Amino acid sequence: MSGDKSLEPTPHRRQQARQEGHVAKSQDLGSAAMLLLGVGIVMMLGGGLVGFLVNYCRNQLGGQPVLTIDAETVASQWNATLWALGRYLLPILGLLCLAGVAVNVLQTGLLFLPQKLSFDSSRISPLRGWQRIFSINGMVHLGFGTFKLIVVFAVAGVVLYSQREAMLGLVALAPAELAVQMTQILLWTAMKIGAALLILAILDYAYQRWRYEQDLKMTPQELREELKNLEGDPQSIARRKQAQRNSSVGRISAVSQPPVETQADGLKRGP
Repeated sequence: MSGDKSLEPTPHRRQQARQEGHVAKSQDLGSAAMLLLGVGIVMMLGGGLVGFLVNYCRNQLGGQPVLTIDAETVASQWNATLWALGRYLLPILGLLCLAGVAVNVLQTGLLFLPQKLSFDSSRISPLRGWQRIFSINGMVHLGFGTFKLIVVFAVAGVVLYSQREAMLGLVALAPAELAVQMTQILLWTAMKIGAALLILAILDYAYQRWRYEQDLKMTPQELREELKNLEGDPQSIARRKQAQRNSSVGRISAVSQPPVETQADGLKRGP
C-alpha cells in the first residue's frame, strides 16, 4: 500500500508542483492555436501588407532607372521602406505575440520561475536526453507526432483535391488574379489544417491533464510524511496536547478547591 498512488493530491502538493514549474501544458495546443490565429490575422490585416509589397515591386522594377546613387539616398530610401513596412507588419507581429502569450497563460496561468534560468547540467546531458526520448512519454509524443503528420497530409490532400477544378483554371488568369486565387487557396487550406490540428491538440491537452493528475497523486506514506512536515511529529503533537490538558485540569482544580481555614480565621469569627 505504501507504493500505491491512490490518494488525491493535497493543496500543498499542488502548490509545490506549480512552484517547481510542473503544470499541465500542451505544446501542440499552443502551436495549433497560433496557426489558426496567425492565418486569421493575416486574412484580416494582410491586405495592406500585400498592397504595399505589390506597389514596392512595381516602383522598383518600373519607372525611370537610377543611374547614380549616393549613401544619403540609400539611407533615405531604406528608412522610408522600413517605416512603411512597419506600419503593416508590426500590428500583425504584435497581435501574434499577444496571442502566443494569451494561449500559454490560459493553459498554465501566470508563472514566475526565475530558478529555470539557472544552469542545469541535466539539460545538456546526452544520457538524460536519450532517457527522455525513449521514455513512455517520449514514445507517446512520437506516435502522436506521426499521427499528426498523417492528418496534415490527409487534410491538405482532401482540400486541394476539392479545389482541383479551380486550380486547373488558374492558367487562364492574369498574374494579379492568379496571385489572389493562389493566396486564398493556400490560406483556406492552412485554416482547415489548423482546425484539424486544434482538435488533436485538445485531445493532447486532455491527456497531459490526466497524466499531470496521475503524477500528483500520493501514496499513503507520502501523505503521512507531508502531514508530518507540515504539522510536526505526531508523537510530539500528542505530548504537547497531553501537557496542555494536564495544565488545564490543574488550573480548574485549583479554582474549584475551597480555601483552607486557618486557626487565626476561627479566632476572629469567635464562638
